[in-house]
Amino acid sequence: TLQRINEAYDTLKDPQKRQQYDNPQPQYQFNTNTGFEDIFGRSQQRRNPPFTIQADINLEDVYTGKELIANYRLPSGRVETVSITIPKGVRTGDTMRYPGMGNDFVPGAPRGDLHVKINVLNHKEFNISGLDLTCTKKLNVFDLITGTNAEIHTPDGSRFSLKIPPKTQPDTTFNISGKGLPCGRTGRQGNVYVKIRAQIPKHIDDKLLAAINEYK
Repeated sequence: TLQRINEAYDTLKDPQKRQQYDNPQPQYQFNTNTGFEDIFGRSQQRRNPPFTIQADINLEDVYTGKELIANYRLPSGRVETVSITIPKGVRTGDTMRYPGMGNDFVPGAPRGDLHVKINVLNHKEFNISGLDLTCTKKLNVFDLITGTNAEIHTPDGSRFSLKIPPKTQPDTTFNISGKGLPCGRTGRQGNVYVKIRAQIPKHIDDKLLAAINEYK
């Protein structure tokens, strides 16, 4: 945060507090490749810390990756507008690193990295569970009795005709293998699970209703 960066910068200017930062810190790391020396004669280099932003992407973007324009204000006050590439296969919580696009708060020091934390937005039809996706499909109860074909659209743009056999029970789950989310690290792809819900028609004519009662 800006407050933590300001505290770190004030500490660097205080000779007594500065000794506490001789060892590597999460925000600042020192090494011996520099042009100035401390009171012990050691060469040190100041480095700007990384700067973190969040990128919201759609579920469909996980399949393809995404080019996006990021706008963010650095602690120095400078506003950055950069084009970044989000690779396919990312998931919520993943952090992408873009060198040299982060903080420039410490004068004369190399710029920090830009860290982009990924957040995959909720989808109106599919829920995410690891690499797998789950959804529900409502079907006419008579279609469950006699059997039917249900059309399923997956977030990668694919269409499937899912065969529903006769006498399928409500809450039965079908599996579409290999059409879930891709994994950016291994290339493996999850599955899509379709849970069937029974839907009673709003309009049942008297003849059909009489036949059902007779069967009962």
